Amino acid sequence: MKKLYSILCLAFLWAASSCDDKAEMNYVKKNDLVGKWDIIETGVMNSQGGLDYYPYQNSSCGTDVDNFEFNEDLTFSQNDYSDSTGSCQKGSLPGTYIQENHSLTLTQVIEGVTKVTNVTITTLDATHLQGTFDQGGQLFFIKLERE
Repeated sequence: MKKLYSILCLAFLWAASSCDDKAEMNYVKKNDLVGKWDIIETGVMNSQGGLDYYPYQNSSCGTDVDNFEFNEDLTFSQNDYSDSTGSCQKGSLPGTYIQENHSLTLTQVIEGVTKVTNVTITTLDATHLQGTFDQGGQLFFIKLERE
């Protein structure tokens, strides 16, 4: 029995050491941002240093809610629904994004001016996306849900 165990161990070591050290591993990291994310809450720091979240106020366009839609090709659209004309209108601002770890950089060109928003991702899972960003010297918080 001891001989069989020794032979199996040697066979395993031989098989493990005979692998090509230069074999390429092509892993593709899943892009968890891809999809449509509805804005559900926004938040600001209060005077006591706490965080106050408020339900996001969408227009009265029925089931159409403001959202971000991230694509596999690293483009996105920021979609805003409005009913100011009596009928629901969708406004869409396209852009590009880069995500590295907990940092998300959104770049948009609005009326010829490039706007870059740096978002720190605090939560990203299958259904929830939360982040913080600075806008005009004030720190904002945002919660989104995958549609």
